[in-house]
Amino acid sequence: MMNSYEIIVTDWTDLFKINQKFLSQFVFRGQSNQEWKLETSLRRMVDAYHNNTYELDKPLEYEVNMLKDFKWRYPSYQLNQNMVPRQNDDIEWLSLMQHYGAKTRLLDFSYSLYVALYMALYGDFGKDVAVWAININMLQQQHFKNFHEKSGKIPSEEELNDAIYNDALLALQKGSTENQIYIINPKICNERISRQQGVFLMPSTITKKFDEILKEYVPNEPPISVNKEHIEDISKSMDIGVIKFIIPNNMRYTLSTALRQMNINAETMFPGLEGLARSVNKLRKDGRA
Repeated sequence: MMNSYEIIVTDWTDLFKINQKFLSQFVFRGQSNQEWKLETSLRRMVDAYHNNTYELDKPLEYEVNMLKDFKWRYPSYQLNQNMVPRQNDDIEWLSLMQHYGAKTRLLDFSYSLYVALYMALYGDFGKDVAVWAININMLQQQHFKNFHEKSGKIPSEEELNDAIYNDALLALQKGSTENQIYIINPKICNERISRQQGVFLMPSTITKKFDEILKEYVPNEPPISVNKEHIEDISKSMDIGVIKFIIPNNMRYTLSTALRQMNINAETMFPGLEGLARSVNKLRKDGRA
């Protein structure tokens, strides 16, 4: 059984040491309030619009209508036909919608812990932030097994990614009610995804909350609290499904400075003038928490 862990970071070097030890098989998401659960922007929007009281299929109704509207209008904005997905490839359409600010069932993650840390620190000030780490192998395990049983061979990374993508697309089109989370590498890359080493996690259904589906993989609740002194011990364990790193607000300036020294800043994370404009918002010494 895979388990969920929670670690409070007490020294700015902890995250860097942890990353070197055992986090290569994880993807990461930064959130600017450690109290927030993992949830899709689509579910958050529908919850807000309907005060958390609605029929289970309401998020799906929103998604269907939003996809229809976006597909119809997008070609009038995008003249480069190479950037227009196939009509029935709804994952690529959702990826585009997410990129331009629409609410979708996709959750933004990164292959880089440091990018996720930047995204967590970039949000509202005054709150402890969190970086979530989710085990890639845990999400891929069943797909790996299915591929091997069907083909009789071990899939390459590309073959496994394609198999997962196709399974996710089928689940999306059929309105699956299964409890699965797919790791999605978009087929059409844009500059922001490239800069942020981006990847998406997609729940098979949006009639349930994301964290409820995640419990199918990591059922333990509450998560196991771990002191940093025991990081090396759990790094040798094979049961790590999810880790939530909590970063106190008083570490914000030190970590922001360290990331800038690594050239992880708004100008490198966001393309063009957007990156330049965001970059001037950086935390400065006399305003640190």
